[in-house]
Amino acid sequence: MSADARNLLGQKMGRKGRETRQKIMDAALTLLKTCSYKDLSVSEIAGQADLSNASFYVYFKDVEEVLYACVLAAALDLGALHELVDAEWNDENVHENVRRFVELYNELWEKYRVELRVRNLEADQGNLRFLNLRIDTTREILQKLGQKIAR
Repeated sequence: MSADARNLLGQKMGRKGRETRQKIMDAALTLLKTCSYKDLSVSEIAGQADLSNASFYVYFKDVEEVLYACVLAAALDLGALHELVDAEWNDENVHENVRRFVELYNELWEKYRVELRVRNLEADQGNLRFLNLRIDTTREILQKLGQKIAR
């Protein structure tokens, strides 16, 4: 999140605002470990975060918005995969790079299991925001892998 990020009231978020927003996101993710995202409510998320519903609405307009923010945060953590597919692959290191790619991919899935499950379910159900995010965050990696395979 950029340093000049603003909440839904248009106020610039400082450290405390960014922490509160993250607290809401963490609460949603905690709840998603035991219930369906379709069953989540603003009240449940705010309660889990120990905040009022009004505080929730300072940062997010609805449950989908907080879920999207969680999925987006996970999508931005693909640096290690990008570094690996950007590296030089040759006959000497291709097997190690493939092994490392699969390892990194699995680590990311384990770390962001909840977020990626929500992203894929929403995308598969036709939610264009989540579908476009899935496409946008995987396109470059898949294209680069395809180029490496073609070589």
